Amino acid sequence: MAGGAGKEPKGSESVISKLDFGDPLYLHPSDTSGTPILNFKLSGTENYKVWSCAMSLALETKNKLGFVDGTCVKPTDNEVLAKQWDRCNSVVLSWILGSVVEELFLGQVFSKVASTVWSELKETYDKVDGSVTFNLYQKINSITQAGGSVSDYYHKLNAYWRQFDALVKLPNCTCNASVEFSKHTQLIKLMQFLMGLDDVYLPIRSSILTTEPLPSVKTAFSLVSREESHRVVPEFDVNLLSVHKLARDNKLSVRFDEDMCEIQDLTQKKIVGTGSEHGGLYLLNVPRGEYEKVNQVSICCVSKLLWHSRLGHPAEPVMNILKDKLQFYSNKVPPCEICHQAKQSRNKFETSIHRTTCLGEIVHLDVRGPYKVSTKEGFKFFLTIVDDFTRSVWVYLLKGKDEVFDCIVNFFNMLQTQFHKTVKIFRSDNGTEFVNTKFKTFINEKGLIHQTSCTYTPQQNGVVERKHRHLLNVARALMFQSGIPLYMWHECVLTATYLINRTPSSVLNGKSPYELMYGFAPVLDHLRNFGCLSFAMVPNVSDKFSSRSEKCVFLGYCNSKKGYKLYSLDTKQILISRDVKFYENIFPFKMRDEGEGTSSLNDFHILKFFETFEHTDNIFNGAPNDDIRGRSPIENTRDSSTPVSIERQPRAANNPPLSSNELSSTEQVDVDTISSITSGFNEQGDHSPEGNFQNTNTNSVCRRSDRVSRVPRKFDDYIIEGKVKYGIEKVVNYSQLNKENFCFVSNLNK
Repeated sequence: MAGGAGKEPKGSESVISKLDFGDPLYLHPSDTSGTPILNFKLSGTENYKVWSCAMSLALETKNKLGFVDGTCVKPTDNEVLAKQWDRCNSVVLSWILGSVVEELFLGQVFSKVASTVWSELKETYDKVDGSVTFNLYQKINSITQAGGSVSDYYHKLNAYWRQFDALVKLPNCTCNASVEFSKHTQLIKLMQFLMGLDDVYLPIRSSILTTEPLPSVKTAFSLVSREESHRVVPEFDVNLLSVHKLARDNKLSVRFDEDMCEIQDLTQKKIVGTGSEHGGLYLLNVPRGEYEKVNQVSICCVSKLLWHSRLGHPAEPVMNILKDKLQFYSNKVPPCEICHQAKQSRNKFETSIHRTTCLGEIVHLDVRGPYKVSTKEGFKFFLTIVDDFTRSVWVYLLKGKDEVFDCIVNFFNMLQTQFHKTVKIFRSDNGTEFVNTKFKTFINEKGLIHQTSCTYTPQQNGVVERKHRHLLNVARALMFQSGIPLYMWHECVLTATYLINRTPSSVLNGKSPYELMYGFAPVLDHLRNFGCLSFAMVPNVSDKFSSRSEKCVFLGYCNSKKGYKLYSLDTKQILISRDVKFYENIFPFKMRDEGEGTSSLNDFHILKFFETFEHTDNIFNGAPNDDIRGRSPIENTRDSSTPVSIERQPRAANNPPLSSNELSSTEQVDVDTISSITSGFNEQGDHSPEGNFQNTNTNSVCRRSDRVSRVPRKFDDYIIEGKVKYGIEKVVNYSQLNKENFCFVSNLNK
């Protein structure tokens, strides 16, 4: 078994070696799939006939035409010859696919048999309709010599004739009518050839048309070619000048006599040139070195360049409009240095057609800052990194530009570790944070490319520049929405980055950068309103009667933890928590800036529950003063014998309430207004930090403080009435009134 298997290849080689040149299965060493056999490609119906004829001729030359017309079938009784047939078929198929345009190639690339592809192309494009015939006939009648050689013009026209004859099948009979029709066809071709010749061949064309009988097209081509050769005298060392062209293009009059000639400008009425007769030719009297410029120099006295200077260096279209009026020669104005110095502008920035295909192929860098207000941590700059393929954004906060290099290295390592991708190209401006020895050494060690924009050309780094604008637009919107102080601007930027990476983009065809980077759409259910009021649960509280939550402001999302970033209004610190309750319509910092009176009536029952913030002068960095947490500024009476009293509760100590007699008679509180603020609290019990527990020791004597008490500044706009034993707030509540009636009733006693 093993010996038989080993002898099989030798038998195959012997069978293939016996194939001679005349066998279709024979493959010459030059018959390779990578060698094209045609120098043009099939593009559609318009050139199928030519392509089919050329391809058939090429395949027949290589003895492979049977693979496309079906005459050479695959052997079924010999496995070796069957494999050889497959090889030949693949070579022929590659020749066919290599001679069609890309659109047709994609439609046939999965085909296996050359004859099938040939048949499909024939069925699809071997169709002659009126539009194809019309287009070809239009080309035949519109083609002209246009200053070219007669030979090139004739051969191009002859190629069109052959294509037209292939589309329109002529009769093959030998009757008299067929002979007359053939003569008529030759006459049409002759007329088409003569109509496309340049006007310089008018004499020879007239001579041909007056010949009886009319010559054939080939004979006419020979006569015109002979005339063309007479116009070129190789042994002449001077340039021949066409008098007709000179007079037509320059509005000149040329007069000849037996000894000399004169050239007169018809517009200026002056003689602009003379010539002398030498050996049957008239030579212009110009300096020897100017012979080669005779046909190019304007002969008019006032040149176009002079008029260009007179008119203040207008543009070329303006000069063309004034051409007939000013009567100057219409040659092109040479490069004008004055125009460049006075009017040169920047070239148009074309939209780049290059598109990256993977993460990290091109990474754009830029630094923004310094901002006039630094954060508490001292950040004044931020580095923006944008991936060109996914348009993902990374932002690194910086205290100085000297930290840029370390951030870039961290990003480079992160991309390798997290995404198994390596940055290929860094693109930035020419800032010193990017163009320095340290960064250049890093680029060279890693084999990267650093592309920089031209000086004062930020458009070349437009991806990250536009992303900066997008980033700051979103960050400003978040700041205006939340009202947070300026020293927290970095939180707006970080949150804007987080949201932009999860927002669909038209540049990415409706996908988000996150989706292109990770392969699946991001989850948006966890998003909350930036800068809104939130309550974070306080874990592991040892005191059973202490608060279980901490009042905060929502400042964004944490990338390293599954939690929300919060700013505590009590401790003035940043904390991360996952157990958070949000009130997305309340913005504490914005309330502080706008004042208590700007809250809408619809949200009043919510705002009074969470306590309005005091407007004091000693606010830390613009943050709300929230030292009194979860307590009302007004303490309700505990029994019927105690009058209404006003107390400001500091966190450190509990001062005994002042009686109404100790308040100034001019400092009165409108109890109706106060009740609208405090109606949400429990009217039973004290709201002190210690809760409702009172000292039950009857032997202790409470000393009344001799400190001079003042009404809090927050009640300056209220009329305080402290002598009422039973406040009207016990029986009257305005919370159910609509907005108009509430405003009216609130101002009755003022």
